[in-house]
Amino acid sequence: MHHLLVLLVFCVSLCLANYGAAPSGNSYGQQYGNTYGGLYEDDSYDSHSREHRHHKKKHYRKLDSLNIDPTKITAPDSIEYYRDGDDVFAIIRCKPDAANPNKLVWILADSEDPANPKISNNIPKTIPLASGFGVSYVAKYGKNKMWTGVDFFDYKLRKFTKVGCFTGDGKATIGYI
Repeated sequence: MHHLLVLLVFCVSLCLANYGAAPSGNSYGQQYGNTYGGLYEDDSYDSHSREHRHHKKKHYRKLDSLNIDPTKITAPDSIEYYRDGDDVFAIIRCKPDAANPNKLVWILADSEDPANPKISNNIPKTIPLASGFGVSYVAKYGKNKMWTGVDFFDYKLRKFTKVGCFTGDGKATIGYI
């Protein structure tokens, strides 16, 4: 027990003696035994690297709202954009309709393709991307300057530029025939 107390006092006094002392020289490099992290350099004065990073960022076109039938399709509750390296993603969110909380909400997108004959939604030139009682969907910005996502029913990659939220009301429904 006595040895433990002496060891504890020694460690505390050693820490207190070095408290506030600045490290001598560069103590973060590999030559000082640091194998888990490198020395971080400030390249804020290197204008070439800043310009290179600026031009490297992909410019993207934000998603628009579907304006096909405002009585059936509403704007998404939120669209958030994120970057991962050179890729750009959009998270599209649609909340349940307050008047119809028990009805499914669909995220729809405009489509270059004609209406899918397997889908009966009474809303032409749209494709469903996701469905739920408060639903989110992640779309990726493509090289063709359009957003891409997978069709809910056919699992095909589709291109689009507009999205909207649709809540079934008995008159207009989305169904798989």
